[in-house]
Amino acid sequence: MTRLRHRTKKEEAMIAILFIALLLSANASLALEQVCSADCLDATVDCASPRFCGDNVIDPEEECDPPAGGTCSSICRNITSGSWPALDGSDTGLNSGGCGARTTYSGPDPISINGTTITNKNFSGISISGDNITISCSTFRNVTGNYSVVIENTADHATIEKSKIYDTGSQSSSRQAKGLYVKDSATNTTIDHNEFSGQEDGIQVDGVGTTITWNWFHHNISGGTPTLHSDGIAQQGGSDTFVSHNRFGPFDVSMNTAMMIQPKGSCPVMSNIDLVGNYIDGDGLVVATAGHQILSDRSVGCTCPTGMDITGNTFGPGASPDAQYLGVSSGVLPISYGSSPKDCSSVGARGGSWSGNVDHLGAPLSE
Repeated sequence: MTRLRHRTKKEEAMIAILFIALLLSANASLALEQVCSADCLDATVDCASPRFCGDNVIDPEEECDPPAGGTCSSICRNITSGSWPALDGSDTGLNSGGCGARTTYSGPDPISINGTTITNKNFSGISISGDNITISCSTFRNVTGNYSVVIENTADHATIEKSKIYDTGSQSSSRQAKGLYVKDSATNTTIDHNEFSGQEDGIQVDGVGTTITWNWFHHNISGGTPTLHSDGIAQQGGSDTFVSHNRFGPFDVSMNTAMMIQPKGSCPVMSNIDLVGNYIDGDGLVVATAGHQILSDRSVGCTCPTGMDITGNTFGPGASPDAQYLGVSSGVLPISYGSSPKDCSSVGARGGSWSGNVDHLGAPLSE
């Protein structure tokens, strides 16, 4: 008969110590994962401390730190200038490289499963509500609704890249076609290497941490019923927006602006909007922030956006002389923007900077 050997007290103590160590390790990993889930894609990165631009530490999703004039922007992104998509679109949108034959998308709407990646599809319109969702090498054309792509309030780290967002549907008083909408609570959206055309607005940005790079905005629509307010990009809320190395134009209709920055009726606080190294043709860049056009009877205007850095942009020959700079053309602000208008065109009002901006011949432009 085989006798069972009983563990010694020393062996039992060693087992207990190993068990406690494993338990503590599991709890620590879980705690780190919980801390990192909101801010990091990779839980192996030590991100227990929140990201903070200006702490002299290059945290995840930062490219430089601290901010420095001419080299590091107010949201800790590198400042470079002098390059943007080609005029024929040969290096952006579906021509960015790596795209294949497309088929019609037939999956769920909204796309809500975290980590989803979709390529080479034709969308009639789509919403993104999950985290870390990427769509590339695709077309978006919604001819019935107001938006072709919607980044919902619950979305974090959505990416739309190497795609074409366009619209040729009819306009009406109940439908004003727009390309892509980043909602108020959406965070860390990336819009890179896309072509936008045929819409009232290419992108409407209200979210936080939106990066817009190497896109081509051209041939927007205007007119219609009611008369459209056509912009390449319209930002009416949100903060930490980085707009870099995009081409605006040509436009074959009268545009409102290449980029309009103006709080909507609820007067959200807008801050840290960096415009770096873009080519702006057609109408230029306008900051009009004295309230909201629709709410013309406002007794108090909204607060001016702050921390706006306008660096290294080139204004093409078609840019309107009155709209090249940050002001409001022809002094129409008091007429259109309420009873207590604010002029947010100056550096002092914005709390930001204007530097290195030139016309298409390279001549410096002062604010």
